[in-house]
Amino acid sequence: MIELYRLVYGENMLFYHGRAAYLYRVIATYKIAQKNHDAALDALSKMCAHAIRADAAKPGERFTSPFTDRLIFPEAGKDFDDLTVHNHAWYCLQKMEQPRYDPLREEERFTNILQTLTENAK
Repeated sequence: MIELYRLVYGENMLFYHGRAAYLYRVIATYKIAQKNHDAALDALSKMCAHAIRADAAKPGERFTSPFTDRLIFPEAGKDFDDLTVHNHAWYCLQKMEQPRYDPLREEERFTNILQTLTENAK
């Protein structure tokens, strides 16, 4: 699904980076259940990167795919109020408090992910 987003919207997926972040968090959940902690940390690192890219999207920016390069990221308003209270980094950080991530808490990579999310959360 993430590759489909990239194909349709290009490397600059704007707010779809947020959906990619969500999907990587789901992937991490499955990898933790399989006790594949390295793969879970890889997925969480990608989640973090996509959350930050989603939060960096500015109104007026365009998608980079030739399929959607005429579409622009809209201003927040009545019809589009995505993340007017908190940003993707904040929501991802809240999810990291769930007990499912307990097996990763002592890992330096997990601590770095939390730190990056904390620094970018609003």
